[in-house]
Amino acid sequence: MKLHHLGFVLSHPDDISDSIPEKELLHEVIDPIQDARISVYHMGIDCLLECIVPLSPQSTVYGFLKKNGSGFHHFCYSCSMAEMEAHATKHRLIKVMGPVLAPVFNNRTVFFYVSRNNRITEFILD
Repeated sequence: MKLHHLGFVLSHPDDISDSIPEKELLHEVIDPIQDARISVYHMGIDCLLECIVPLSPQSTVYGFLKKNGSGFHHFCYSCSMAEMEAHATKHRLIKVMGPVLAPVFNNRTVFFYVSRNNRITEFILD
C-alpha cells in the first residue's frame, strides 16, 4: 500500500494556492458522482494533491465544507483489493462509499472508508 494523494475540500479552487505555490495542475474534471469540481496537482514529491470544490448542496463533500471550512479531508492509498480489505479489517474501518469510478484518476475504482474517530480514508485500486 502506498500513499497516492492528500484530499482537500475547498470552497474555492484558489483556497490552497498560497500554501503550495510549486504545484502543477495534472487533471481537472467535473465529477458527477461527487457533484464537485476536482483538480489534481503534482507537488514535486511522490504524492499528489486532490482539491475538491462542491458544486451544490447535493455534493458528497458539501456538509464537510459547511461544518469545517476549507481544509484537509482525507488520505488516499493505492493498493490491491486484498490490501484494502486487510487494512480496513485491522483498523475497523467502515465502508461509506464504493466501489465507484474516479473520473479524475482515469476511472480507476475507489472506495471510501471512515474510522471510528470520523477520519476518512480513500483507497484507489491498482
